[in-house]
Amino acid sequence: MALNPNLFIAAPILQNYLVDKNGQPLSGGYVVFYQDDQRQILKNIYKQTGQPGTYTYVQLPNPLQLSAAGTIVDEAGNDVIPYYYPYDETNETVVQTYYVMVYQYSQFPNGLPEFTRENFPPGINSNVTPDNSIQTLRNYIVNGEFYDAVDVNLTSVTNQVIVPSAHQALTFPQIQFYKNVPGATEQIIFDDGNAFGYKTLRFECTSIQPGETSKDIQFPLSQKVNTFANKQATFVFNAKLENPSSANKVELLLYKFLGTNAASQDPPSLITSFTITGTSFLKYTYTFPFPDFNTDAISPIGDNAYYLRIRYPLSQIFDITISNVKLYLGDIVPTNDLDTYDQVSSITRIPATGALKDTYEYLGFEQIGYGWLKLVDGTIGSSSSGATNTGNYLWYLYKVLWNYGFNYQSPSQLLPIYDSTGAPTTYGTSAGNDFLANKRLSTPLSINYVNAGSDDTTVNRLSMTNLGSELHTITIPEIPQHTHNPLSGVFITDLTAGPISVGLSGGDSAREATTGGITGYPSGGQVPMSLMQPTIYVPRFIKL
Repeated sequence: MALNPNLFIAAPILQNYLVDKNGQPLSGGYVVFYQDDQRQILKNIYKQTGQPGTYTYVQLPNPLQLSAAGTIVDEAGNDVIPYYYPYDETNETVVQTYYVMVYQYSQFPNGLPEFTRENFPPGINSNVTPDNSIQTLRNYIVNGEFYDAVDVNLTSVTNQVIVPSAHQALTFPQIQFYKNVPGATEQIIFDDGNAFGYKTLRFECTSIQPGETSKDIQFPLSQKVNTFANKQATFVFNAKLENPSSANKVELLLYKFLGTNAASQDPPSLITSFTITGTSFLKYTYTFPFPDFNTDAISPIGDNAYYLRIRYPLSQIFDITISNVKLYLGDIVPTNDLDTYDQVSSITRIPATGALKDTYEYLGFEQIGYGWLKLVDGTIGSSSSGATNTGNYLWYLYKVLWNYGFNYQSPSQLLPIYDSTGAPTTYGTSAGNDFLANKRLSTPLSINYVNAGSDDTTVNRLSMTNLGSELHTITIPEIPQHTHNPLSGVFITDLTAGPISVGLSGGDSAREATTGGITGYPSGGQVPMSLMQPTIYVPRFIKL
């Protein structure tokens, strides 16, 4: 592998002059260069040759013998400046510094060294390759300022969305709260009356619940785990204690979600812990590497993602406020960083999965338009489902619709589901199981339907319920009560059956006699009447 010429480091002085412990030249002495982490393996050093614009680097002898004056020379005795390559020569992204042993002539190779130097040259950043690029200062946690968040009581919940955040193509969108068992008396209060220009999140627990193993606030990071694999990142947040006498330790965890129905799924792993001190805000930071992903069993659905979690004290009383939660790639973080409300809302307020819109803007598209699916009273499913629209990109919509349809299956399926042959079937135990079983899920009916406000507590007013008809034939019970004048000369049209008896009492306008009858005129044509209001058709789309 060719070495990167930008990674060589020259000795910082014009001439290297080495002396012994008494200050005398190390005449004819030896210098041996090893890998610092494997001190029996030699590591190359170099000299520079060539002309401006075409410089090259040639290995020096190792062990290297000094001149009679104790200076560094090449094999021909020419005084040279040594060049070090403090990286693995087969992988320039891996730092590999030197361990140096310097000997008197009489002590080499089996005697005691005059001196040694470890981790040389100093100041090489671990796992960071110097080059001409600049680390990104982009923050990867959306809405760590907690805009648009509202206070929430968490005593009886185990899973609750608490702050709007990134939500596109995520199985667990938004900033969410998780705990394994309810019962503790606790609440989250968001305060925007501070001097920072953003909200702070105060989490207060005033009575404990035994048996807690998780009490986490989860932040979405990345839609695919391979986007962050093997990358270094720095987590930053501000925190303070509202009650200094209560628990003050929080943990940072990384949740590597391998996707819905993955063969295996590890729980969130601990990155580090923070001990919050003081009643004034302090900044806390920690730099860590994201793990590799090559050996992971990623779900075929493709919804794998990274999430960060802050875990609060378990089964303990605490009162901690945090603010301005950020994550940056690399080990450099800005001194001050604030996303404005407009910057954040441009992400958090875009339509989420399941949103509807009527538009002509996608007239050139049969079914799909820039992240929206046209509703054609069809079905959606996996690539092998045979549905109207198929593919993993439909998973997030499938999950949203499935969760609602699963809850309303009686007396009939609100959103019918079918097997891959198109035969009606029942909902399984989870959206992921049904998606991977290639079941087709109905989309909400749209064609020839107008929208009306729903009430998800009243039968026949549930979301996605379809009622009404375009045409209707009036039945006799639907005709208003009315009377006819039998002597008008119009009503009685048939006297051929014999004499008739007409009575105008008892509520009857006419009644048939035993020897005769009457025929009303006109008799009507039984043609259904239109119930449709003046209408213009517009394509309707649902957000993927």
